[in-house]
Amino acid sequence: MDPVALQFLQELDAAAGEGELPSSVMSGLVMCGDDALPGLLERLDPERPTHQQRHAAQALGRIQADEALVPLIHAFASAPPDPSITRAIGSAIRAYGAAAHPVILEGASREAYLPAGRLTLVGMVVTAGGEDPRIDDLVAELAPKAPRVGLLLMKERPRARWIEVIRDHRDVFRVTEPGLMAEVSLLCLPLAQATRAEHMEALEKVLSKQEAYAAEVMARMKKKTDDA
Repeated sequence: MDPVALQFLQELDAAAGEGELPSSVMSGLVMCGDDALPGLLERLDPERPTHQQRHAAQALGRIQADEALVPLIHAFASAPPDPSITRAIGSAIRAYGAAAHPVILEGASREAYLPAGRLTLVGMVVTAGGEDPRIDDLVAELAPKAPRVGLLLMKERPRARWIEVIRDHRDVFRVTEPGLMAEVSLLCLPLAQATRAEHMEALEKVLSKQEAYAAEVMARMKKKTDDA
């Protein structure tokens, strides 16, 4: 390994504490870039001390190397026990911006990860204003397995579809988050009713056109008969 990168990594290891990595160490790691990358990824290992995982995530969020994104997602969705690590890794992932959304959702689609972690990944994309056909399907699939995170996403992204999801898993949501379930239902019920109203209106238009066409055909047939 590059000796300069190694020196800064050793300083990272020594920088125990709750705050961010000292600016001089952070600047040095960013300057080293690819040379520091293998060592930073090693420090995401959950067996490493908490401060090393957290500081490594902070540095990776600044470097934003393409090859670090998937390891960051893996570390995040594997649910580290310390919330400070989760926050640091989440911030690093969000730093990649909209270009990372497809990769984030690919990670959220992996069944090997915990449902709450997968839904939180989806939430990163939703909060950033991202759109993808997989989002609603993932929420519908995972919300019953991680009710609180799922309901919070439903609340942020109201859909008529959520009424059916809540109905099918009412007992799960009622036991864990009854108040939040009620909020989501109140938000989404009008959308479901509006959807049904739109479908009825469209159906009525189709039927009226069919009736008008049938009347026109009958009129033509009658005219032919009269002319004969």
